[in-house]
Amino acid sequence: MQVFKSNFYLIVLIVFFISSCKKETLVIEKVTYENVIYQLDTVNLYQSASEKNRVKNSSQFYSILYMHLYNQSISSSILNNLSVLTLAIGDKQMARELTIRGFLNSPQLLIPDNQEMRSDLGGFIKESFVRFYLRYPTEYELFYIKDLIEGDMDYRPEHLYESMLLSNEYLYY
Repeated sequence: MQVFKSNFYLIVLIVFFISSCKKETLVIEKVTYENVIYQLDTVNLYQSASEKNRVKNSSQFYSILYMHLYNQSISSSILNNLSVLTLAIGDKQMARELTIRGFLNSPQLLIPDNQEMRSDLGGFIKESFVRFYLRYPTEYELFYIKDLIEGDMDYRPEHLYESMLLSNEYLYY
């Protein structure tokens, strides 16, 4: 009986070790990507201004403003200077007005001249709305702005850009 008991324990112990000790295999799959193409996402246009419900913060406002006017991203030093300017003045609206006027007076500004604007007034207005508001103008807006520009020969593209950039709609996205 004693031999049977010790053999039994030995068999149980061997079965336990055999069943519990298994080598773990790790499968590593190597994935190679070829011909990866990076592209910009398309921007969806809004149907109306009422769809914009989030206010831009100061850094978003200045970054987007710089991108819309110069077609390049703003450097961190310029963005930092504009943030300090906004804090120093205290009045955000006045800081925005000063910044917009400063940007519009810059010689590096990419803006059509007066003759180009007047040659295709409807196209210029639509392009400006898409550029700044990410939507097409309504028929009334198109008619009103076209009538305003045609009635004043001193009206330049900078005036339209300034009025669009200072509007409340430009503060939202």
